[in-house]
Amino acid sequence: MEKKLYGFVVLHYLDLEMTKKCVDSIVSNYREYNIQVAIVDNGSGNNSGERLRDLYKDNEKVTVLINKENMGFARGNNTGYHYLRKYYNLDYIVILNNDVIINQRNFLEKVDEIYFRIGYDVLGPDIYCPFTEKHQNPSRLIPLTKEDVKELYEILDERIKHYNKYYLKKVILTFTEGKKKNVNNQFIDYTKEYKDIVLHGACYIFSKKFIEICDTAFNPDTFLYLEEEILYLECKRRNFCMVYSPELCVKHYEDVSTKKAFRSDYKRGKMKIKNQLHSIRVLLNLMDSLEKKNDQNLKLVMQ
Repeated sequence: MEKKLYGFVVLHYLDLEMTKKCVDSIVSNYREYNIQVAIVDNGSGNNSGERLRDLYKDNEKVTVLINKENMGFARGNNTGYHYLRKYYNLDYIVILNNDVIINQRNFLEKVDEIYFRIGYDVLGPDIYCPFTEKHQNPSRLIPLTKEDVKELYEILDERIKHYNKYYLKKVILTFTEGKKKNVNNQFIDYTKEYKDIVLHGACYIFSKKFIEICDTAFNPDTFLYLEEEILYLECKRRNFCMVYSPELCVKHYEDVSTKKAFRSDYKRGKMKIKNQLHSIRVLLNLMDSLEKKNDQNLKLVMQ
């Protein structure tokens, strides 16, 4: 029987050592599997993309693609997705952050087993962050409503208008109260399987059906943030099945690339809010278009 072909997309930005750890965990753990890894250097500008290309030049299972500029999360990952989809007849594509490590030896077997049991289009693993001691998946059991998104926009818009005041208040609170330990959402049991939920963006598994139908993995209109909510909506539009499974587990060493790119907490916070505001506008536009489509479908049914 022909072996299943598993593709991996690893988005690289600046941090060569973290990307190398991620890719090496894939290559070393799945030597016996039929895999292809696409590393996408997202316009790092520090020569790390070229160094990665040199490191893996003799490995037939690894290809390094270099974007001329930083295209953000969605378009950066789409570069790798497009490449694998074009040149390989893949059964699955795993898209993961470069700060995600997979050590589970039967990970790919489980990906296949869960597919034949459930028939998912997008699958999310248990994502554990050692720094916060938090399980990050599912990201949300109930998606944000349009009212939620509008309210979030107003809050962030106010923060960016008075960013200096907001940042000073944040620093004072951190200093006086200390860092609060993240606590798992009591309403989410990460040991339980869930369907039709919002999955965390650090690691996705896309099935063959998704790959054959969708020429992109993510909406290309965003740069950073809210990709999870947008992907959820687009899957709902296509009647795709999104599943969280605790049978799969990865470790997420969060925000490594962002912290390397923005060493200043002040600048990093400002960048985050600006990109969140942009992504919210994209999300609201998508919500509006889906509402119009639903209204049109309802009118057709009633005619």
